[in-house]
Amino acid sequence: DTTAYAAKDAISDSTSSPTPLQFASVMRITDGTGYIVAASILTNQSTNTSRFRLHLFRETVTAINDNSPFTILWANRAIRLGLIDFPACSTEGTGSDSAFTQNAEIRVPLKASGSADIYCLLETLDAFTPASGQMFYIRLISDVN
Repeated sequence: DTTAYAAKDAISDSTSSPTPLQFASVMRITDGTGYIVAASILTNQSTNTSRFRLHLFRETVTAINDNSPFTILWANRAIRLGLIDFPACSTEGTGSDSAFTQNAEIRVPLKASGSADIYCLLETLDAFTPASGQMFYIRLISDVN
């Protein structure tokens, strides 16, 4: 939909039964360790200049309904890995059909739990109005043991 996001709203795949983002096989082995050393977000809304925050978890976590205020829960403290803040998205010249942001100055410790996967929730740090069917592509680069 095109319902405007307020700053600090969750961005997810549903307004009633969202699922967390799953990054399969981030670790080389089950219960592996390592670091996220870079991350990027690409969206197909070329005019998007928002900043984003990606919350990382070692196990699946209850996702927050799309366009609802993002909440940090004490109950998730044992599975929380950290977060990645992204600077404002930007685009290139006329004809671009997407906007991009990245953070390559991070070192978020990783420790999977019973798998090689990690889970994430996306939050907007700025208010913006999404395009209908707007998509996000998130890439994580890890250095694992």
